[in-house]
Formats: sequence, C-alpha cells, structure tokens
Amino acid sequence: MSEEPLILQNTSGQELRLDKFLAQELDDISRSYIQKIISQGGVFIEGIPVVKKSETITPGTEVEVLIPPARETSLEPENIPPGYYL
Repeated sequence: MSEEPLILQNTSGQELRLDKFLAQELDDISRSYIQKIISQGGVFIEGIPVVKKSETITPGTEVEVLIPPARETSLEPENIPPGYYL
C-alpha cells in the first residue's frame, strides 16, 4: 500500500455512504476499485479501519485512504508480419 495515507474530509454538509464519498473525491479511481480498497482494510474513519462500503460518514468526518501502488506490467511489442490478421 502507499506510504502516506490520503486524508479527506466530508465537507458536503450531508451524510454520505463511504464508497460514494470516496468515488466523488477520487474521481480518477473507479468506484469498484474503491470498494476493493475498502474491503481490504485500506480505509480508516477517524483512525479506525473500515471494511463496510455502506458505512455512513457524517459532515466533518476525516477519512484516510491507503491507495496501493500501481502494478508494473511487462508488455513487450510483438513482431507481426505484414498481412497477418487475427
């Protein structure tokens, strides 16, 4: 997981589901991936680990998220002769 947690705060003025709040705040990460991070224990509310994606957070609640580093891939180009179709 990442070394430094990402710290967010619910400033919306309303109660929100945890996964919905994180999806709004982390718009470059899919909601399904956020749910996976939650279920793996990578989210903390006020310092307490949360594994329930439907947890409700109130206004002013501090949420810490540990986003795992991206996996490295080893994609290599393949030499395909001209005229070859799949």
